[in-house]
Amino acid sequence: FHSYPDPTERFVAVNAHHKTYLEGVTIPLSFNNHTDASTRRRKGGRVTLLDVHFQSANAINFVLDKFLHPALHKFDEVWIITGSGSHVGVGHQKRESGGVLYNAVQRYLAQQERDDSIEFRVGRYPAGGARSGGAFLVRRLRR
Repeated sequence: FHSYPDPTERFVAVNAHHKTYLEGVTIPLSFNNHTDASTRRRKGGRVTLLDVHFQSANAINFVLDKFLHPALHKFDEVWIITGSGSHVGVGHQKRESGGVLYNAVQRYLAQQERDDSIEFRVGRYPAGGARSGGAFLVRRLRR
């Protein structure tokens, strides 16, 4: 993905991989919003994912500002996939426990949550053990 120095182009290229797959599956809602009346009216709600693999910690706020909120207006829940950084043994991507990108996304989401615009949860892979992050589930707060 070095052929995509622009963060927006890189995001679009990575997520193009998921587009066809997502059109053919239904991802179940994971928050408890199946009790929310507006979600019930839409017959179960809608879920999508944003894959931010290959983004830098420096560019992630720009990418999430551009793509997360539009996705949250279209979908009830959004999974943000970062990877846990476990495959990066050394170098700048693994400087922080959990991986630089994972931690940058978590800080971004925590700020958005403090601003009362979203809420999020850390995703865990069932087979991955205690340190198996790499994804966040996000939903917009409806006021």
